[in-house]
Amino acid sequence: MNPDGTPSIDDASKAIEAASGAIGAIHKLFPGMSQSSLDRAESKTTRRTLKDIELIKKRGAEIGLSEDTIKELADDAFRRHGRRERFEKVVSFAVEGISHPENADQVDPEWTDEFRNYAETSYDEEMQRIWAAVLAGEINKPGSFSKRTMSTLKGMSKNEAQAFRKICGYSTQLNVDDEIKDEYHDPMIVLVKDDSDFTFNCGSLSFNDLSILDAIGLIDTSLMLHVDFQRNESRPYIAHDEVVIAQYRGESDSGRIDFEHAVFRPSGTELSKMCGIGFAENLGDILSKKFADSGFDVKRVRI
Repeated sequence: MNPDGTPSIDDASKAIEAASGAIGAIHKLFPGMSQSSLDRAESKTTRRTLKDIELIKKRGAEIGLSEDTIKELADDAFRRHGRRERFEKVVSFAVEGISHPENADQVDPEWTDEFRNYAETSYDEEMQRIWAAVLAGEINKPGSFSKRTMSTLKGMSKNEAQAFRKICGYSTQLNVDDEIKDEYHDPMIVLVKDDSDFTFNCGSLSFNDLSILDAIGLIDTSLMLHVDFQRNESRPYIAHDEVVIAQYRGESDSGRIDFEHAVFRPSGTELSKMCGIGFAENLGDILSKKFADSGFDVKRVRI
C-alpha cells in the first residue's frame, strides 16, 4: 500500500498471483473450465444457446426428424446450457474466496462431482454465492464440507435458511486469532427462554424455528452443552461487535454454565462456517446476562 492509501505495484502483483492460483485450482478440479468460461458474459451464453438450438432445428429437418424429436433435442440443449451457465457463475464467485489454491489436489473427486450437480441447480445469485463459498472453503481446507452437508444445503427452503441464519447470529465461540479461527471453529448456540415460554432471545427465535432446524438435521434440541471454568479462569466470547469476557470467581474449585435448548450437529457446524456466527446485535446483552445469572463476573470490550 502506498503512503497515500492507493494500492502499490506489490499489492497488485500479489492480487494477480492469488487470482492466477485460484483459477489454476479451479482448472484442476474442473478441467473443462477455461478462463473464457469464467469471464463469459450472460449475453454470450444466450447467443451460444440460441445458435445451438437453431443448428438442432436445421439439422433435424435435414435428416427428417419429427417435430417432437427436434423439440426434445432443443429443450435438452437449453437445459444443458442453463446448467453450465449457472455453474460458471458459481465458480466465478468462488475464485475471489480461494486463499489456498495449492490444496486443490486434496479435494475428493467424488465430492467435486456432487458439488457440480448441486451448484448447477442454483438459480438465484444468493444461492450461487453460497455454493461459491462452499467450493472456496473446501479448496482452502479439504474436508470442510461433507457430502451430507451439501445434500442438506441443497434441500433447504427459504424459511429454513432464514431460521438457520438466525441461529448462527445467536451463536458464539472463544475469540481467537484470525489465523487459527478456521481450525478452532466450534460454535455454541446461545438461547435464553423468554417469559412466554414459546420464544427465545427477546422474541428473536421461536420453538418452531428450532423444530425446523432439528428436523433437517442441523441442530439437536434434545442436547445441551456444559462449559466448565476453573476458579479465577476467564474466557473471551465473541458477540457482534464486542467480546464478552466471563470469569468464574466462586467459592468452589470450578463453575459451570449450561448452553441449553440446542446444539449444532456436524452439518450445522459446517454450514455455520459459511454463514458466520455471532452477528446478532443483541447477542452481547443476552450472553452477558446468561453468564451473570450463573454467578460469573462479566466484562464487555468493544472490538
